[in-house]
Amino acid sequence: MNFALARGRGDTSPVVLLLDPRDRLALKILEGHDRYERIRERLSGGYGPDVSPLVIVGMPLRQALQLTRVYYPDMFDEYELLDPARGFHVFVVAAGDIRIATMPPVPL
Repeated sequence: MNFALARGRGDTSPVVLLLDPRDRLALKILEGHDRYERIRERLSGGYGPDVSPLVIVGMPLRQALQLTRVYYPDMFDEYELLDPARGFHVFVVAAGDIRIATMPPVPL
């Protein structure tokens, strides 16, 4: 869904960020997002003990790299290998770490 929304905005190589707002670095990344205030407002209502909050954001690859590269400079080599032709990329930020997965291409 977020990938499709990003494509609908005209992003040619969108990625999806899955961010755990309980994670300090995920929150730092969220602060750089243009809808941070809206996201923060939604999260301020709290959540129960059995709930794991997750923020899912679709954005252009270039913007995702700008937001994450600052906090994860050791990922530079992996960033250089990202190829939108192989599929779309999902950046998962949780537990103080980042993982990047490539999902199968989505038909247009």
